[in-house]
Amino acid sequence: MHQKQFPKDKEEQNRYVQPTALSEEPLVADSTLAPDRFVGTTIANRYEILSLAGKGGMSAVYRSRHLLTQRIVALKLMHAHLLTDENAVRRFQQEAKAASRLHHINAISVLDMGVTSDDEPFLTMDFLEGRSLAREIADCGKIEPKRCIHIFLQVCAAIAHAHEQSIVHRDLKPSNVMLIQVDDDPDFVKVVDFGIAKILREGSESLKLTATGDVFGSPYYMSPEQCMGNQLDARSDIYSMGCLMYEALTGRVPHEGKNVLETMYMHTNLAVPALTEIDADPRLKFRLDQILQKCMAKVPDQRYQSMNELRDDLTEVSGSTQKGLKIAAQLGMNAADKGRKFDNKLAGISSKKLFWIAAPLLAVLGTVVISIGYYWLSTANDPSPADRELLPIRNISGSDMAEKMANKTTEQCLSSPEVLTKSLNILGQTEQAHDSNIMLYDLLLKSYKKYSPEEFYQQLRRYGFYFMKTGDYGEAIDAFEKAIETSVRGKFALPLENAPLQASIAECLISSGDGTKLDKSLADSGSASVKAYNFALLAYNGFQDSNVKTNPMAITNLGNLLELCSSSPERLQRGSAFLIDLANLQSIPPSVKAKVYYQAAQFTESCEANGIKELRMPTWDESRSTMTLPLKPTQTITEEMLDGALKAWEQLQRKRTVLRIAAYNEGVIYNKLGLIEQKQGNLPLAADNFTAALQKFIANNEAEAAAKVMFNLSDVQLQQHDLLAYYEMHRNAKRIWDGLLHPFNLDLLKKPRV
Repeated sequence: MHQKQFPKDKEEQNRYVQPTALSEEPLVADSTLAPDRFVGTTIANRYEILSLAGKGGMSAVYRSRHLLTQRIVALKLMHAHLLTDENAVRRFQQEAKAASRLHHINAISVLDMGVTSDDEPFLTMDFLEGRSLAREIADCGKIEPKRCIHIFLQVCAAIAHAHEQSIVHRDLKPSNVMLIQVDDDPDFVKVVDFGIAKILREGSESLKLTATGDVFGSPYYMSPEQCMGNQLDARSDIYSMGCLMYEALTGRVPHEGKNVLETMYMHTNLAVPALTEIDADPRLKFRLDQILQKCMAKVPDQRYQSMNELRDDLTEVSGSTQKGLKIAAQLGMNAADKGRKFDNKLAGISSKKLFWIAAPLLAVLGTVVISIGYYWLSTANDPSPADRELLPIRNISGSDMAEKMANKTTEQCLSSPEVLTKSLNILGQTEQAHDSNIMLYDLLLKSYKKYSPEEFYQQLRRYGFYFMKTGDYGEAIDAFEKAIETSVRGKFALPLENAPLQASIAECLISSGDGTKLDKSLADSGSASVKAYNFALLAYNGFQDSNVKTNPMAITNLGNLLELCSSSPERLQRGSAFLIDLANLQSIPPSVKAKVYYQAAQFTESCEANGIKELRMPTWDESRSTMTLPLKPTQTITEEMLDGALKAWEQLQRKRTVLRIAAYNEGVIYNKLGLIEQKQGNLPLAADNFTAALQKFIANNEAEAAAKVMFNLSDVQLQQHDLLAYYEMHRNAKRIWDGLLHPFNLDLLKKPRV
């Protein structure tokens, strides 16, 4: 945006910052427009172009006739000079995609789409004979409340439908609300122009087109988060809806600055004026004012959380009888008006004083502003803070180990004479050992009657552990559950024999990997976590009853219990007992310790996040020669557990089979330690940890993980006010993240941490 070129006229301002959408009357013919090369031609052999209806920054709209049905439609055609702009083409396609999802009487929808003979994309929509709400406001000045509410309810219904289709309009304003005559209703609403709509949860392509940091929309109706280029959701449309309602009721926008930046500043910082100027019952004014204030709250969490909630309140207000005393409502309006005016005046006075006080520091302030501007623009498409907390690799069995397991399991199954002939035929049909094992497992299930219950139980156990090692968790769970069911029915397996199977089911349920066959609805609903916790608890009781505490499977199950407790605040109290059990164990194998100590750190970190600042931990009391359970800071336990996991991975690096995984997981732990130190304000130590993590990932050829750590490191450099280091680190991180650079090509590393 160029501040000096910002037009003073409001409709011109809307067009200025809305390059991808048409202006006020997008679907009504305008005879004053210059002749167009498409008028009089036929598009795609079925649409006759009658006249030019309007133009926008991305496209033009034509009044057209479908040659077969003779129906008049609006044909939207992308400008030819934008065909080489890949993002522009995709945004045009996304408008078609968004509008084609809409099937609501108050929202415009796409009828057809295609390309011209010159490969120019187009789409067709209903041609609306009517006027925009913006034109109606300009002609009437104010629109009386009852009529406004009738219009607002329809807009809410249309946008609520869009939100249900995961579409955020992002440019809701009066010029995008068309009023047409339908039967006896002269104010039948059609919401138009989804040209910059954002389709949520559509993957990376959608994110690239409407990335955080891009500022689209019209400044008079933009939410605070939209003004700041932050991530948007449905609540941003609710803020814009509040601005639209305010203008319709009062005849003026809630915030109007001298330029774009001032208007956006007002949205972000100033209170919305009270509805004192409308002519209505004071009780109605007071209730509408409350609704608008809730719509236009600065913090999204304080707004209506859905358009349906807003529609419910408007429906209640639309009733003919107003509740309460008029005098009380009038006093409430006066108090609200004075309070907001005082707040805004105070903000203005403070700003003026600050300017004169800070005059000698304007050069420094300019540098800061430029830096913040760079930060806002350059951080678009960065991985989110949550994504920068890397996850360790859970399964440390390499592909070579999985192949050996496959061959071994095949041999075991082939040793059964009952399936020998069929097995040989299967092996002749496939070259993959894993595929053959899946087929052999199916044969085993079909021929279970040829085995004794004990033999069938043992075969199921073997297959369960094999599938678990190869990452086929769905098959593994199936085999383990059938084995447990067989032992219970046959009454021959002891609790200790089934405990490893129950522990393994829990392990599979909380793991992820290629080939998983877990029901997605089960995983999404949280039922997988509950099921995993229940199986892990059964296994824990089985190991405890048999006094088997140092078995690697029992220790692994203990770690899984801690991880499952960390994901549910209700389980944290029970998890503290599991943590004490783990701390009491001695001589844990490194391959087990590396994982369970990390899970213990997850648990203690969750405790701290939920307000549990201290936990009891076993400590040897020299004076009494006994173990005690004093309270210990949760944060200290987290760091100790991460340090223990790190040392275990360092021991495992000596094994060639897990060298790469060990190095990767060390980097994960260094990165987590860095985030912890950064949160505590220990910036030099945080930088050292991030640097150590970066060293591991670069040496391990992990470009994506290295980029995430570099983003974290650049944040620390920014907090340390080392701007030159920040610019260089962040720029390189972004290039690696976008696939334009490999970290091997940069001298990024300091000396390794000792």
